[in-house]
Amino acid sequence: MSSPAASPSPLKLLLRTAAALNSTHNDLNGCQKGMSLLGYTCKMLAMFLEFYVPSSFTVKSLSSGLSKLYLQTLTSRYCIRLVNGPSSVFDAIRYDSWAYPPLPELPLAETEYPYTRESHPSVRAVEKTMPYTMLGYYPTEYVAYASWFFPGLLHNGDAPPAGSLRDSGKWKSADFFSAVSCSFWLMYIVADIVVQSERVHRITAILGKLRAGETPAEGGLVADLEAQLYNSKVLLGREVLSLLPAFAWSFEDVAANPKVPNAAINSLMWLESILDYVTKVDSRMPGGSFLRP
Repeated sequence: MSSPAASPSPLKLLLRTAAALNSTHNDLNGCQKGMSLLGYTCKMLAMFLEFYVPSSFTVKSLSSGLSKLYLQTLTSRYCIRLVNGPSSVFDAIRYDSWAYPPLPELPLAETEYPYTRESHPSVRAVEKTMPYTMLGYYPTEYVAYASWFFPGLLHNGDAPPAGSLRDSGKWKSADFFSAVSCSFWLMYIVADIVVQSERVHRITAILGKLRAGETPAEGGLVADLEAQLYNSKVLLGREVLSLLPAFAWSFEDVAANPKVPNAAINSLMWLESILDYVTKVDSRMPGGSFLRP
């Protein structure tokens, strides 16, 4: 019997974590995940100071500064999506690059669902719609972003100049376009919950057969399936955490009449950002992941 692998020393663990952080932040997507965690952590700290710490000049100053830093990270993430979003969406539509890969060859006698490499046809159809929701999300988000930064040009205000876009009185506010973009994001989340739930169900059923010993399987196959099951569970967890915030932000009057308490929205998005960032860094750990099977 082989002895269990020795735990790395604190120094080696620190060096491995530093390398993983460096690798994560050198990637545009990983950098955005880090900014998301930083922003929502600042927002949570600002809320804590505001509601649970006796008011003073110092507390108010800290809370205000943390809220401003949250808004700065939000703006930075908008800019990253402005640069990176459209190309990834068009690649997803043209090359089906967002599709989740079929499972490896399975040594199972059963060929009927759920013991199949491919998703159920109806779930695969849902999966194919996901990039198209982003075709609605990104343009409306960009219009909302421009409306916030150039309010005199793009949305209604006092005495609009003749001939401007807002002169007709039909141009909507930035909040309207933000709500529309979040509605498309909500569609994406619901679709991904369907896809990941089906994937978790299918992989779990296949692993059950393999672990029962009814069909011989190589150790590498079981490990591969366990890793894919882990990935799907992480994605499913992230989408579930994002579901209520996306729903709340899909209404134009979210600031004046929130459908979900702001504390709940920020808490859920903070938890989602922790899960997203930690699993991203863990996937870049030299020498192997700590969390993945």
